[in-house]
Amino acid sequence: MIAMANAGEDIKDDNGSQFFFTLSFTPELQNKHTIFGEVTGESIYSMLKLEEIVVDENDEPHYPPRLIKPILLNNPFFDIIPRIIRTGK
Repeated sequence: MIAMANAGEDIKDDNGSQFFFTLSFTPELQNKHTIFGEVTGESIYSMLKLEEIVVDENDEPHYPPRLIKPILLNNPFFDIIPRIIRTGK
C-alpha cells in the first residue's frame, strides 16, 4: 500500500507530510494515515528491494531511495491536470 502521514496532530497547518509504503498488514496505522494506492504488477519486485536498504541505528536509510518515474494506472480525478516538476537546469 502507498500512504501519507503528516507530522502530527499537535502541529497545526504544518503541511509537513511524508509518503510511505507498507509491505505487510499494519492494523496500528488504521484510521491514522491516508492510504491512497497500491503497487501492482512487476513493480512489486522493486518494492521488495526496499526491505534490503541499509539503515543506521535510528532506522534512517544511508542512501534514501527515490521514485524516478511513477506511473498512475487509474486516476479517479479526471479533471486534475498533472504538473511536471523539473529538477536541475
